Amino acid sequence: MTLALAVTGDDGRSTMNPLIGLYQLPLPHAVTALAACTLLAGYLHWLSERLIMTVCTEATVTVRSRLLSSYCNAGWHQQAAERPGSLQELVSSCAVTVSQGMLTASSALVAAAQMAVLTVTAVVISPVAALAIVTVGTAGLAVAHPFRARTRRLARDAVRANDDLAAIIGETTLLSRDMWANGVHTVGPRRARTPIEKAARLTARVRFESRMVPTVSRDLTILGVGLALAVVSQTTVIAIGSIGAIVLLVVRAVGLGQQISTALQALSDRQASLNQISTAIERYRRAAPSTTGRPAPRLEVVRFEDVWFTYPSTSEPTLAGVDLTLRPGSVVGIVGGNAAGKSTLLHLLLRLAQPTRGRIAVNDVDIRHVSLTSWLSQVSLVPQDPALLDGTVAENIRFLRHGIEEVDVQRAAQAAGLDEDLRSWPQGLSHPVGPLGRALSGGQRQRIALARALAGKPRLLVLDEPTSALDTHTEAIVRDTIERVRQHAAVLIVTHRASTLSACDRVLELRRGRLIEQVGTAHGDSVLVEG
Repeated sequence: MTLALAVTGDDGRSTMNPLIGLYQLPLPHAVTALAACTLLAGYLHWLSERLIMTVCTEATVTVRSRLLSSYCNAGWHQQAAERPGSLQELVSSCAVTVSQGMLTASSALVAAAQMAVLTVTAVVISPVAALAIVTVGTAGLAVAHPFRARTRRLARDAVRANDDLAAIIGETTLLSRDMWANGVHTVGPRRARTPIEKAARLTARVRFESRMVPTVSRDLTILGVGLALAVVSQTTVIAIGSIGAIVLLVVRAVGLGQQISTALQALSDRQASLNQISTAIERYRRAAPSTTGRPAPRLEVVRFEDVWFTYPSTSEPTLAGVDLTLRPGSVVGIVGGNAAGKSTLLHLLLRLAQPTRGRIAVNDVDIRHVSLTSWLSQVSLVPQDPALLDGTVAENIRFLRHGIEEVDVQRAAQAAGLDEDLRSWPQGLSHPVGPLGRALSGGQRQRIALARALAGKPRLLVLDEPTSALDTHTEAIVRDTIERVRQHAAVLIVTHRASTLSACDRVLELRRGRLIEQVGTAHGDSVLVEG
């Protein structure tokens, strides 16, 4: 079998000029060799695609896991400062973009390897062919470079625009109830219209330039190589076989060059997403509080000792010289108007923030010097507006904690006054609560939050407006629960309802950042301090 080019001379006779060389093979052997090469090429292609798929999957898992882990380990104030929807946008869209970038990079490496093999082959066949291939690669990269820089800037703007859009969408979902209540539910789409258009416009421009740059680069490269070959053919005598080889190799090189150029362009587009993810991870890492320290001693007494706290954005202290003692067996109530510092006091106790001055000590040990995990294992919070997982009642009482048995869940549910609810639910503790607990009433969510706190068997129970969504009967059950809990734990209650404060040994008012003892509280269901 001979691969050759037939050329007719001036005398009318045809001669055979091999393109790459002369190979003599019987036809059956040639067919067998062709089939073997095809199978080998198919296997290598499958192997490379399989490897690329594995690498991309691992990249996606790694990026998403690092993002979520960094966010969860960041301080609560950093988490609260994040824009709505920003983490979701990073974990979903940007992480996928980065994994696609890994796929693109793998394709570029394969194409570069093929280009290297092609160049070596060209050197063996003809130095002119090698020069042509090098010219193709160099010209392609040179032509595409300024376009890639421009597209990189556009991609950065597109990522910011999509991030702004995600924040507005997240904010709209969070405020949907308030929008309906205020009759502005139709304003949401109009408010998001401009960000939607901006994000779509920038994304479309990035896609347009990403598609156009490799094509323009290829066409200009082909034109340049064609002109170069024309000049060389006029000044140098080249055998017809070499010309055929050069043409075949250059065509193949142009295809590989376009593939590499396309890959580099795509990587340039995705650089903005990678930078955004790296910046977010670093921001979360810097904000992460220290979790190391000695194990917290078994809580016998907690003291606020001349505690001050000032938010960075203000000059006036929110808490000023607070002194407070909490012991198992005691129930202390805190009241105060809006912005009096009640939430700040709870945040300090839960180590969501650190005192500006003074200290909080457990058994005379500064809680900043003990392990965060061991400290929080002894403290439980019942928030005013509890958030629930999209799962069952039992899963929300257990709340991702290991070591809480089924019997602990049942006892906690009973102690929190959930008996009647459990009887009304056919599935009992397996009853689904719905996304964010929206399948339940406010009172049911609050009772589940109380059961969640009790299931951890805390030494310090913190309740923030624990009866605000409860009826009189359930509130009486909660007061009985507090009486039982106080036998082995300290209880701190923040509330406005005087009926809840009737369970307290002491009632303190936060006024201008300082705690003031209250005396002679009424026992009606009324507001003790206006706020």
